[in-house]
Amino acid sequence: MDGLLFYWISWILWVIFTFLLKKTKVRFYLSVWILLLLSCSNTVVEILDYKVNIAIFVSFVCAILYMAKSPDWMYQLFGSLCMTFSYIGILLWELISPIWLFVPRIIIIPFLAMIMLYFIADNLIDKCMIWCLGLTSGEILHGLIMNSYGFQPVIGERSFFDLMFVGIGFQIIAKLIMIIKHNTENLLQSLERKLKMRWNHE
Repeated sequence: MDGLLFYWISWILWVIFTFLLKKTKVRFYLSVWILLLLSCSNTVVEILDYKVNIAIFVSFVCAILYMAKSPDWMYQLFGSLCMTFSYIGILLWELISPIWLFVPRIIIIPFLAMIMLYFIADNLIDKCMIWCLGLTSGEILHGLIMNSYGFQPVIGERSFFDLMFVGIGFQIIAKLIMIIKHNTENLLQSLERKLKMRWNHE
């Protein structure tokens, strides 16, 4: 069912941001952003000939505001632009030659984005904001392209937000794996040093 992953992941993240993280401006910003997305996710308006989900504007504006305060905003904007055209390219490729996409869109797009974001940004929040802005911009441009050919898709359907939050989930899992790997390496190095010291004393 479209939207299930979006609601599930977003509520988990909201609980983590609200109750488990330290009280910072970033935590407050992310909590409000998720609540706004959840509140607007069922509201579709018609602007000229386009049907648009209000939540897609929330995602776009919040990502822009976050990047505007970043010292590396130009680099992040360039990364978002790369993400935008990659997303549109995959969607058009899927439309023209669907047989080539042997993996579901909800898995392959976040996975490819995770690889791209590994080279674009280091900070987890920066990666998520670049991903959200790039994906949102891509969804809007894709909707405009499809409308110009006579199709009238809803820009920002629930399946789109499933995709966006699965991508965020992929980034968080990748970050947790890196933290576990780093802590394991430190633990093994500490044990190795202790064993060497013991052998030297003996």
